[in-house]
Amino acid sequence: MERNNFNNSQKTFIWSRQKGLCGSCGADLSDEVDIEYHHVLNCKDGGVAIVENGVMLCEACHLHCHDNDFKKALLVFRAEFKHANWEENSYYKGRKKGKEVEFTKKTLDEFDKIGEEMNNKNYEGHLQMVNQLKETLTQLQKKMYSITETYKHQINVMENQGFMDNYITPLRGKQGQFSSIIENLQGMIDQHKQIISLHEEKLEQLIKDARN
Repeated sequence: MERNNFNNSQKTFIWSRQKGLCGSCGADLSDEVDIEYHHVLNCKDGGVAIVENGVMLCEACHLHCHDNDFKKALLVFRAEFKHANWEENSYYKGRKKGKEVEFTKKTLDEFDKIGEEMNNKNYEGHLQMVNQLKETLTQLQKKMYSITETYKHQINVMENQGFMDNYITPLRGKQGQFSSIIENLQGMIDQHKQIISLHEEKLEQLIKDARN
């Protein structure tokens, strides 16, 4: 029996474990002909055919897991297969043994921890939130700049028309206040750029760790 192929006993168990549903999208596969048994840890990366590493998928979801052209296998964490019912693995009795099996189990467990860390910290969600805040600050800065330019224009007009300083001085004060606000906003924007950069680096490192 080739280590890369799921046997009939394993396929029957996985089918039952998933209640006949695609492990990813949840589609009913009872009447489907093109059913795929996907290795979460790809064979070329050392993954073997054990139920802990197997998920039944419809053809479309299986293609997605292989970048749509099977040139490479994408890293999809077990937790992302919402209909796989991994918690029922312990009921399977036809266990395989060996170093390759232990390697697959250990690697899957490590991937689960990385996936859980990424999910708990939600770096992508946090990064999106920080980006939205930076965009809000940038828009506010533009509005403040527009108001400042309006004051500047009004001061110039009044100066050219010979208005007395007691009329112009308050406007200069307002212009200075808005200029100060703009500088403070720029500081906040620069700070959030640094935060965004740190989160992007952390997210990239997590994904890199998961793929290695």
